Amino acid sequence: MKFRFVLLLSALMILGVSANGQNDLTIKRKTSMKIPGMPAMPMGMANPFPERRSIEYVKGGNKRSDMESEERTKMGKKQRVTYTTITQCAKQRRISYNTKKKSYYSEPIAGGPSSAEVKNARSSGGKIIMTATVTDTGERAKLFGYDARHLKQSMTITPGPNSCQKETIKVDIDGWYIDLPQFACPIRRVPREFQMDSKCFDDVEYRMKGEITGFAVKEIKTMAMQGMTMNIEEEATEILTTPIADSMFEPPVGFKAANTLK
Repeated sequence: MKFRFVLLLSALMILGVSANGQNDLTIKRKTSMKIPGMPAMPMGMANPFPERRSIEYVKGGNKRSDMESEERTKMGKKQRVTYTTITQCAKQRRISYNTKKKSYYSEPIAGGPSSAEVKNARSSGGKIIMTATVTDTGERAKLFGYDARHLKQSMTITPGPNSCQKETIKVDIDGWYIDLPQFACPIRRVPREFQMDSKCFDDVEYRMKGEITGFAVKEIKTMAMQGMTMNIEEEATEILTTPIADSMFEPPVGFKAANTLK
């Protein structure tokens, strides 16, 4: 279940949020996740959803996000692992890798499956309908020196006959957004792009009213599926103007391309 929510979050991150110059930016963020009604963990037990810190780098049409995670090896030792996602707007692709592996995975930023995944898919599924409405609350604020807009989005993902996705998913997003001329990346969506199963893909019919534009400095996402609700809160804590090397937006030297994230 948690895995499906993570897949959905990845899909939502590419829907309609585009940020719009001249200076490279480094943005520090924090992300927290919780399930309402879940009892607090007893003293001494690890929090299953610890607060995560990440750093984003923005340059032209490129964006990179590094998130650190503490994991245990097979020997029970703790190790720090960095998960990286790079968006290359000119190539309309997203690259993912982590420091444990010496390989990277590339996919269209619109969320479409790779040619290798389509070839190996069990079925092509059916069609799902993605309905979304964006509301501008009219509230404005000054955040990090930028003019910020308060927008809300309500989204429903409804499965059709024979679709891979079987459950209806509802998502509400409450956020503050700023315009960053340092980053502009319109997304060219493709018809088949929704994946909740690594071997099955659905076609998507969009029924969108309004659009979230700008760079999110704070978002609260509430997702409901199969009777479970999850809240994900993400916010920027610092925005810095710093020179960034072009090599930061390419896979590390020596890493090999892979067909999947696994």
